[in-house]
Amino acid sequence: MGRFVVEKNSLTVSSPDSIKGNHDSAIGNFGIPQYGGSMAGTVTYPKENRKGCRKFDEFGISFKAKPGTLPTFVLVDRGDCFFALKVWNAQNAGASAVLVADDIDEALITMDTPEEDVASAKYIENITIPSALISKNFGEKLKKAISDGDMVNVNLDWRESVPHPDDRVEYELWTNSNDECGVKCDMLMDFVKNFKGAAQILEKGGYTLFTPHYITWYCPQAFTISKQCKSQCINHGRYCAPDPEQDFSTGYEGKDVVIENLRQLCVYKVANETNKPWVWWDYVTDFQIRCPMKDKKYNKECADAVIKSLGLDLRKIEKCMGDPNADSDNPLLKDEQDAQIGKGSRGDVTILPTLVVNNRQYRGKLEKGAVLKAICAGFEETTEPAACLSDDVETNECLENHGGCWHDKIANVTACKDTFRGRVCECPLVDGVQFKGDGYTSCEASGPGRCKINNGGCWHETRNGLSFSACSDNGNGKCACPSGFKGDGVNSCEDIDECKDKKACQCPECGCKNTWGSYECTCSSDLLYMRDHDTCISKRVAETKSAWTAVWIIILGLAMAAAGAYLVYKYRIRTYMDSEIRAIMAQYMPLDNQSEVVNHEEIEGNERWLKEFRESPVVRFLARAEEVLDEINETELKENSEPFRWKDKRYWKSIPHVIGPDGRPMPRKAIKTKKESDDKFSDFARQFFYGLCSHAANAQTRSELTLGHHRGDKMAVVTPVAGRELTNPPSDGISNLRFSNHSDNLLVSSWDKIVRLYDASENVLRGEFTHGGAVLDCCFHDDNSGFSASADNAVRRLVFNQEREDILGSHDAPVRCIEYSYATGQVVSGSWDKTLKCWDPRGASSQERTLVGTYTQPERVYSLSLVGNRVVVATAGRHVNVYDLRNMSQPEQRRESSLKYQTRCVQCYPNGTGYALSSVEGRVAMEFFDLSESGQSKKYAFKCHRKSEAGRDIVYPVNTIAFHPVYGTFATGGCDGFVNVWDGNNKKRLYQYSKYPTSIAALSFSRDGRLLAVASSYTYEEGDKPHEPDAIFVRSVNEVEVKPKPKVYPNPAT
Repeated sequence: MGRFVVEKNSLTVSSPDSIKGNHDSAIGNFGIPQYGGSMAGTVTYPKENRKGCRKFDEFGISFKAKPGTLPTFVLVDRGDCFFALKVWNAQNAGASAVLVADDIDEALITMDTPEEDVASAKYIENITIPSALISKNFGEKLKKAISDGDMVNVNLDWRESVPHPDDRVEYELWTNSNDECGVKCDMLMDFVKNFKGAAQILEKGGYTLFTPHYITWYCPQAFTISKQCKSQCINHGRYCAPDPEQDFSTGYEGKDVVIENLRQLCVYKVANETNKPWVWWDYVTDFQIRCPMKDKKYNKECADAVIKSLGLDLRKIEKCMGDPNADSDNPLLKDEQDAQIGKGSRGDVTILPTLVVNNRQYRGKLEKGAVLKAICAGFEETTEPAACLSDDVETNECLENHGGCWHDKIANVTACKDTFRGRVCECPLVDGVQFKGDGYTSCEASGPGRCKINNGGCWHETRNGLSFSACSDNGNGKCACPSGFKGDGVNSCEDIDECKDKKACQCPECGCKNTWGSYECTCSSDLLYMRDHDTCISKRVAETKSAWTAVWIIILGLAMAAAGAYLVYKYRIRTYMDSEIRAIMAQYMPLDNQSEVVNHEEIEGNERWLKEFRESPVVRFLARAEEVLDEINETELKENSEPFRWKDKRYWKSIPHVIGPDGRPMPRKAIKTKKESDDKFSDFARQFFYGLCSHAANAQTRSELTLGHHRGDKMAVVTPVAGRELTNPPSDGISNLRFSNHSDNLLVSSWDKIVRLYDASENVLRGEFTHGGAVLDCCFHDDNSGFSASADNAVRRLVFNQEREDILGSHDAPVRCIEYSYATGQVVSGSWDKTLKCWDPRGASSQERTLVGTYTQPERVYSLSLVGNRVVVATAGRHVNVYDLRNMSQPEQRRESSLKYQTRCVQCYPNGTGYALSSVEGRVAMEFFDLSESGQSKKYAFKCHRKSEAGRDIVYPVNTIAFHPVYGTFATGGCDGFVNVWDGNNKKRLYQYSKYPTSIAALSFSRDGRLLAVASSYTYEEGDKPHEPDAIFVRSVNEVEVKPKPKVYPNPAT
């Protein structure tokens, strides 16, 4: 038995009170329902012709609404004639909508069109008003209220008839290639031709996902050898279609239709594989025109010619179609038969044509404007593409009195905007200038460029070629008279007479003349007027002063040149320092808050200046002095390359040359005598710690060292370390690591398909689980269990103390991210299948019981972060969606990353006010959830994980961000192997740790901030090449490294 679903809309009675409320109604399968909108009206029940089967003008009845009144909804009874005829007669009498009251107590059904005949086809095609079936009980209540003299006001609402779960609308058309099946075939062909342009625009823009479908049926096995089955079916009776002529002997057969249906499916499949699914519309329309049945061209030869003209691969299409004579299933047609069966809110597909939008069956006329309106209703308000605002669907309410919205007659700008949902009043964006206001009574130009629009509503005037305006783009949006004028700035600005008011030109020798907006001042005799000082001075004095000024400029220029040479010298010293020193010295450099714009002229000018500067005698002398010092240093290093005693050589080489105060390595002094040899430890220690302390003073406040002990003639190695390295590390790339919220347990996921649980304090591996694919992310549930996201598409719960693994569910592609919300008890997973899924881990191991919801994302999910009830999702294409886990129906905020390149990591602030975002281009952006002007003014971005080498700026991806749980500062790790700690509030770097062996893949602070786990793991940013083995370091965190430093203000007394 088939499964049928009735598409419903909401009918609300606003009066009288006795029947006030919401009631169900079934949408008619003809006419044009107002998808995405609503309609209010007054219900009337005719005294005659109550079933509406005859024309109402025969009874002198008219339903045309008088000007200023609500539209008329006509209530008619079911029975005696087709539903469509009742609606047609009511429409001709002036009705705006029709309600048909059922005559029996039953569940609501869909009012469909009658079987095709010439008479009914004429009026069905022209029905434009909506209609709905209501229950017998509700119909009786309406009739009683009308008979009692009450005014019955109702509202039909189609806004939720089409759900809108995400930014993209998915729709499917169940069609047929047969062009000789009567009125419905003609209607279908006309629709495909007319809708093709809009469909391709929506598909190319990524706004919709369209899928064509074709109905087939199968022949019972007992009849597969019959003449009827052989003529109508392929693949031994598995896939059949009706004979076009219904005679089973002449003309085209049903199997010809099935084969062409299959070809059209394969055209879509091959076109979709080349990322051009919209080519299906070109093929179908071209095939209808070039290969009609009536011209005997409905065949393979004509179809192949159309395929070749569209540049499609004919061999791939033929391979896709397979052998129609084979006694086996055709995968494509088998999927089509399975798809005919209803799922979710959609019923079985049994009639042609059928349109399904967001899994809801479309009810109404198959006409371009009506279907486009239904598809557009699948978008959330304000997210519709431009095609939804075209002439085909807009209501044109703005043509009359600007729809009652704000309008500027002078600038000819209006806030009225026509949409398929009706007009909206929104302050417009004109020539890049945004207007702000309520859209109904006021809209004011704001921001840069506002003065271009009607002078920002401010005073302006032009006289004798001079123009002045009270509008300023740099101001606070208010009108203020310019210098030299006074007034309110809006209606008037009057010239200030500086001479009369004695505001200028007041020296004894001055002569003043007022001008519009300014003044002219002259001096008597040979005096010269100094406007800035409002005084007259002797021209000779001025000339003397000018000469002395030139002298001072020359002296100042020489001083600047000397200072520049000194800076170059200092810079050269600085280049000898290791990257750790440079990074610390750079911590007080300002963070960039805006992008730099450098043109070619500036670059060439800088290069010319640098070339001249380098060739100057002073710089050349200093450069030569540096070369001499380098040569001396190299000689000294060579002389001290070996120790006095050969058995000390191993210890000698293990102690590095320490960088001295001048930026050069300090050579270990050669030991010339036995006495010196016996005393070598003190010598080594003195040399080493002198350099080390000098190094530390310039580079960092604390270094972690493993110090050995001197025993006899031997000394243990003294080396800087990156922290304690965990034993039993992953054998392939580390994807993430997380500290528990309850202990020092550390959860680690990796590309070797294993999730490991460590006790970081004890350096013990507590347990591990192996997966079917690389593990891309993990997170804790409690101290002994967690969740994993893997490349085998599965979401798992891992219980380590019970050695139990539960499959919560799966995605259609690798799962990239996973988070657990302690606020809502949900697991959130993000996948490369462009979806976000929420799971309830309390359910048993079955997707049906654990899946809370699926939420489509604009692109593949790259990173997730949770704070409180908020989840931030960063995807490919630089999209950022912010959700409230308590209402996941739509994003709370849709954003675009403020960084220009691909997002690597997103991490929410611990205080819940925003999030940090990192990119592959060595930048981090600090964002805030507060969308107010004051809230957004706090955001900024800064550069990090970069270095200069051979005159080039080398940029490294920022892979990970971790916030300190106590101080709110944060650490970043990059492909340069460095970990930096930042104070986001004061926009300063606090600390940089020693370089790790390879890229930093992940970071995590322990619950109390005492420990920092660092995943040193090559992330293949430079391709497959030899690299250091993957390792996990756990280092103790000193307060100096992570605690924000208070701002130091100058002492007024000094």
